[in-house]
Amino acid sequence: MLLACGGDDDVAKPQTDASLPDTSLPDTSLVPDTSDAYVDAGPEKVVWAHTASKLFRFDPDSRALTLVGTFSCAADLVLNIAVNADQQIYGVTSQGLVTIDRKTAACFPIASGVYPHALAFVPKGTFDPDKETLVGYRFAQYVRINETTGEQTPVGSMNPNITNLYFSVSGDLFALGDGHLFVTVTNGSKGDQIVEANPKSGKVLSVVGDTNALSLLGFAQWAGTGYAFGADGHAYAVDLKDAGLSQVYPPLDGGADAEMLSFTGAGVTTRAPISIDP
Repeated sequence: MLLACGGDDDVAKPQTDASLPDTSLPDTSLVPDTSDAYVDAGPEKVVWAHTASKLFRFDPDSRALTLVGTFSCAADLVLNIAVNADQQIYGVTSQGLVTIDRKTAACFPIASGVYPHALAFVPKGTFDPDKETLVGYRFAQYVRINETTGEQTPVGSMNPNITNLYFSVSGDLFALGDGHLFVTVTNGSKGDQIVEANPKSGKVLSVVGDTNALSLLGFAQWAGTGYAFGADGHAYAVDLKDAGLSQVYPPLDGGADAEMLSFTGAGVTTRAPISIDP
């Protein structure tokens, strides 16, 4: 008599222990989610300089000057610019306050009126905890400017100050992210001087030194080196510890591409790197 063998129904099947992890599928918790990853590449390495009619890019590494374009508001004369953390350019013309496209030099009006010829942004926390503030000097008076409406509010003055000297702005200013504010000034002596001022009150704190140069109308910095642009068409690297100058444009070797210009201002983003002692 033949006995039929039991089929699969008689074979014991392995049971899954629910207390153990299921390894049949990959553990997605171990794979990093990069869908929302954001890497800040830092600001574009450029110092912006300009004449009354044209915008230029200045490379702090090569010291090369490159034309961006002619201002669409050039008929009004662009007197100075300021650049915020988002690398947006604001300008003061002979007629009012504008924004400027950094790729085309096109101007877009904000408000009409008379504005300070020395202009810069100071970092967030100086006046407003959540945003930067546009400021400027009109002679010795320090004002803040609402970059949306153009409204101006006096907030202080260079004078009187701890140096017992009286100053007036001669050209331009810039602020560092750590709170330093540097200004080109005159007090009747030969040549422009550089001072450090309080970014909240505008009051002069100390004299950095004499530049022995005249009409430094544009002033900015990159990596702790100042860059001053003069009405005579010269640009200089500036030591922010003693105001010593070294000419960077036109090239001292007489580069063939050098063009004699008359600078009226300069600007750099408030996120530009710094490397000076506190």
